Amino acid sequence: MATVHQSDGAAAANGKSNGHAEAPAANGKSNGHAEAAPANGNSNGHAEAAAANGESNGHGEAAAANGESNGHEVAAAAPEAVEWNFAGAKGGVLAATGANMSIRAIRYKISASVQENGPRPVLPLAHGDPSVFPAFRTAVEAEDAVAAALRTGQFNCYPAGVGLPAARSAVAEHLSQGVPYRLSADDIFLTAGGTQAIEVIIPVLAQTAGANILLPRPGYPNYEARAAFNKLEVRHFDLIPEKGWEIDLDSLESMADKNTTAMVIINPNNPCGSVYSYDHLAKVAEVARKLGILVIADEVYGKLVLGSAPFIPMGMFGHITPVLSIGSLSKSWIVPGWRLGWVAVYDPTKILEETKVTPNHSFHMLLRGLIKLLLC
Repeated sequence: MATVHQSDGAAAANGKSNGHAEAPAANGKSNGHAEAAPANGNSNGHAEAAAANGESNGHGEAAAANGESNGHEVAAAAPEAVEWNFAGAKGGVLAATGANMSIRAIRYKISASVQENGPRPVLPLAHGDPSVFPAFRTAVEAEDAVAAALRTGQFNCYPAGVGLPAARSAVAEHLSQGVPYRLSADDIFLTAGGTQAIEVIIPVLAQTAGANILLPRPGYPNYEARAAFNKLEVRHFDLIPEKGWEIDLDSLESMADKNTTAMVIINPNNPCGSVYSYDHLAKVAEVARKLGILVIADEVYGKLVLGSAPFIPMGMFGHITPVLSIGSLSKSWIVPGWRLGWVAVYDPTKILEETKVTPNHSFHMLLRGLIKLLLC
């Protein structure tokens, strides 16, 4: 037999009340003057119900999910229209969602519109993720080393913006094996993959009013995107298909002027896959020196060479012209999702330090200062 509690303070499972009790219970039904703030907010008297459906048969106030009311509640007025001033409300970049902001999403839309049996063959050159191919797998030793490092609990704090000193020293030691001089931790800036390396270099070059940069055609489109974002003028030099996609040095020189700050080479080449010879890279360095520009060497594919031609790091010619090398573990370790990369400064003759951009600051100081500012 069920017992009806009419005493004050009854708080039962269903929240029903026939007296003056307060019942903040599961369904919140009330037949008297009780206050019920339960799951469905039903009220037959003068109770206040702020619940899931907000139904009310009396004079109570209901502010709930569906807002249904049979009584005398005051309905909330519709919000006034607001003309927002930020770009997102007007269809700008802030209005984009995570899905349609993706470069891959744009690529998929373009690919879908291409005719497979059209008059010209289409070669998909945009998929730079080696992890999707069964032939490429991350080394178990690499996975175990990272897992062991994580379990030590020593690397869960905020690191320096340019990377842990020990990690930078390790990268410097590794890269020094391919050049005739030693790099130090001060020459290495760790980044969130090669993409962030581009994002921190381009703004440095854009500091000079009217500056321009020389980019290869065909090339990696992220350079053009970052240059446009930072209002850095882009000029293109050609690659020669008949010569294994070597750089057209005559085209390179014709594009440069006194406002040219740097050129980009991608070796091994993306998207063409060619690997430049020692002699060709030496000529590139000499032309860069003649033009008074530094070389940005995108070398993320340096450990993933297909064919017999050996990879030669552009830093080999850092004594001729300053070189900023972009590298990462994405391709060499088959881990693009780990987002681990770096910028390495090859400048053994201190050309960057001697090049004054202001009376008191060298380009080298500006480079280091801005990269640290952007990374921290």
